[in-house]
This record gives sequence, structure tokens and C-alpha cells, in this order.
Amino acid sequence: MGFWSGTGCGREPPLIAGGLGTCCGAVAICLLVVGNHVKDANDKHADYDYKLATCSVMSTTLSSYLDKQQAGKSRTVYTCSLIVTTSLTGDRNFTLAGTANKDGCIQFGSQCDYSMPRNCRGDCWVVYDGDNIVDLSIMSKAATEALRTGINIAFVVIAVILFVCCCLTCCGAIVSGTLQILEERDGGDGGAAPSEG
Repeated sequence: MGFWSGTGCGREPPLIAGGLGTCCGAVAICLLVVGNHVKDANDKHADYDYKLATCSVMSTTLSSYLDKQQAGKSRTVYTCSLIVTTSLTGDRNFTLAGTANKDGCIQFGSQCDYSMPRNCRGDCWVVYDGDNIVDLSIMSKAATEALRTGINIAFVVIAVILFVCCCLTCCGAIVSGTLQILEERDGGDGGAAPSEG
């Protein structure tokens, strides 16, 4: 009989704890690497210049997919891909991912006709790296940086939690294994006593 009892982070049987600890540690390292990559990308975008423009929709493509939820439920999610031009870039076309519902695209409101070129318009930001256009965004620079920072913080927090759990599970494995060895040793020493006479 081992000394292990209960379940939870750091209280698994030795072999399972060792495996969980290794897995958690690997995932934590991966998350830290991804979080660092997001931070580097955010630092790079900090040098980009976002210029406010007016986007005009030229054409759209509506699509949908089934989002499976808990208890066997599901819902249909609609997305819209828009081909747009901007007031700063002439006739150059850009592709934007926009919001939609079952009736069609609603990125720039629902009071215009998305099937008619230039009928639907709205604010957008042309992203420049020096004189070169690198992207088109429906979010301002401040909103984009806030989103990227939030994602980076989330990665770091999750990685720290997993790393702590990794330490607890590994420590639990060491302690549990040590107690089992001591128990087995005590069991061996407590055998039948030699008979007298």
C-alpha cells in the first residue's frame, strides 16, 4: 500500500505525476516562446504608422461554420470576407475579415447594399512601415496594441500557472516515491522475528 492519497495538482501517483510534470513543463515553455514571439511582433508593430482612411466595399463573400458547444449544443457562426479599397490607396484592393449574421455582412452597418460596389463604407486604418503599405486594419493602432498586449499577458499567466503545477507534481512525485521506498523498507525490516530455543 502506497502513501499516495487524493487527486489534484501535485498529488498524483509518482509515475503519473512525473509524466504530468514533464508535460506541463513542456507546454509552459511552448507558451512562453509563443508569448515572447507575440511580444516581439508587438514591438515591431509599435514602429508602424496607422493612418485613418475610409474603406469602400467592392465585393463580399459570406461563409459560416458550426461551432460545437457544451452539452451537445451547437451554433452557426457567420463570417464575411470583404474586398475593399481605401481613400488613401486609390484602386488597390485589400481583403478584410468582417462580421456578419445570417442575412449577410454587417461590418460597416446593415443599412447599405453590400452587393453594390462602394455602397457600404466605414473607417479603417492603412498600416505603413515607412513609405510601404504592410496591412489594412479595422482597428486603430491603440486598439491593436492593447489586443496584442492582452494576448501576451494571457500566454505568460497560463505559462506561469502550468510551471507552478509542474513543480508541484514533480515534488509530489519525489515525496510520494520516497515515502513508498521507506514504507517498503520498513515492511521488510518488520518480518517474522527469529524463534528462541
